[in-house]
Amino acid sequence: MGGMLKRLTIENFILVNRLDLHFQQGLTVLTGETGAGKSILLDAVDGVLGGKLTATVIRPGATKATLEATFTTSPALEQWLTQQELDPSDELVISREVSARASRSRVNGVLVNQHIVQQLREILIDFTAQGQTSTLQQPEFQLALLDRFAQSESLLVQVRAHYEDWQQAKTRLNQAQQQQQQDQSQKDLLRQQYQELKQAKVSDPQEEEDLQAEQERLLHTVELTQHGQMVYGLLYRNNPAIQDQLTQVQRYLTAMSTHDPELGPLVELSSQALVQVEECARQVKHYTDQLEADPDRLAQVEQRLRDLKKICQKYGPTLADVIAHQQRIQQQWQQLKGTSPVTQYQTEVDQTLQALQQVCEHLSQRRRQAALQLEQQLGASLAPLGMAKARFLVEFTPTAPRPDGQERINYLLTTNPGQPPAPLKSVASGGEMARFLLALKVTLGAAIPTLIFDEIDVGVSGKVAQAVAVHLLTLARERQVLCVTHQPLVAAMANTHWRVRKTVTNDQTQVSVDALENLGDRTEELAQLAGGHSAQQAREFVVALLEEARQLQACGKLLN
Repeated sequence: MGGMLKRLTIENFILVNRLDLHFQQGLTVLTGETGAGKSILLDAVDGVLGGKLTATVIRPGATKATLEATFTTSPALEQWLTQQELDPSDELVISREVSARASRSRVNGVLVNQHIVQQLREILIDFTAQGQTSTLQQPEFQLALLDRFAQSESLLVQVRAHYEDWQQAKTRLNQAQQQQQQDQSQKDLLRQQYQELKQAKVSDPQEEEDLQAEQERLLHTVELTQHGQMVYGLLYRNNPAIQDQLTQVQRYLTAMSTHDPELGPLVELSSQALVQVEECARQVKHYTDQLEADPDRLAQVEQRLRDLKKICQKYGPTLADVIAHQQRIQQQWQQLKGTSPVTQYQTEVDQTLQALQQVCEHLSQRRRQAALQLEQQLGASLAPLGMAKARFLVEFTPTAPRPDGQERINYLLTTNPGQPPAPLKSVASGGEMARFLLALKVTLGAAIPTLIFDEIDVGVSGKVAQAVAVHLLTLARERQVLCVTHQPLVAAMANTHWRVRKTVTNDQTQVSVDALENLGDRTEELAQLAGGHSAQQAREFVVALLEEARQLQACGKLLN
């Protein structure tokens, strides 16, 4: 059987100098007087598997406490170790060293954190003790127990996978909706800008310069007219006019060129100058004839310049920049006009939710069927434990889909007829809860290889104590069971019997463990448990107990 506890080595731990214990399969009981140190052994198992330890556990006079537990392995355990990047071997060795400064844990010699150790603890060991009700009262733990009983692991894997698909689809939808809102805001901004630029009718990057020139001309119409007329008079009308003087210059140069041909170019120049002056005079006259004061046009030009300045301040600084921005707006608008993926993602959300709900419904059906079986079987297991009138129910409360299904559950119990079932913490005493836990472990057929029970039989006797013993022996058929007990009826059922006692040597107290391997030693110990002494009556009672236990073990007359 993989994962069974084989060996526990304890050094300098509380009152233990050194213990090296070897475990077997089946039912192992630890007995001894109250305060003998039985709990120290369980504390050691708890500590090596990640339980809380401080420097106070170090034995006086020592510098550190050392705990080491060796377990058998299995293919599943080896696979888990490989996943954690821990080399599997023929045995699994977990050790813990506690000093005044630190606490260190190792798995097969490799230093590991407490998270790894806690995970191993859940795989290897199951502790049960009186008062251990807080965990059982948690709905999540109750649901995990029901799923173990229902063997719904594969459905749970499917639920988690579909739930993850649903969450991812919702994330994509949420992102798409946010993007759609951002796109809509961007489209609104682009639409506003486009309308503003469209109304501005900006298309010519030179428009502002042209308007400024026109404004300058309109502002100085009178001055331009006066100067134009003066220029025209100087060129053409005044006496003497420049045209007349150039005509005389040309005449003189022509006459001179008849005597000196080298003056021919000058004649040509004077002729060109005369033509240009005449053309200049004509154009000046035409220009001044066209000039007229136009206040309305001046107002239009000035208003347009103000509009252009405003639009340049927002989208410029130049008209070329404004035109380029308008082109970019048109391109961005085309890109944002594409089909939004929100509809597609909403469809994905609906489809993944539907798939999740379907597999959740299958899981719910499996759980409800298993709950009915659990109620019946647990009721049957409680009856011989002195709780024949107890009634156990599993209450279902529907919820929205979650990674573990679509319901919460709550274990309800009533121990007295006429009382309605209520949550465990409000109806069960400590002894009843201990027996309930034992019956639950038997009913569930715990998959954990090693089960530890700490004085779960306190407060019971007679037939109830015998029923507790039979339950423990039933568990030990396929599991390794360790039990601290004060009940001779329970201890008699053991396959392995250890006696824990304290000894004092040189004023130092030590805890020791003796394996009771021969019938005489075991009979003596059981007699002490039965009567507090080794009287003949107690010994006869013990012999009968051992014979009954032998017959039960031999014939398999255990719980079914």
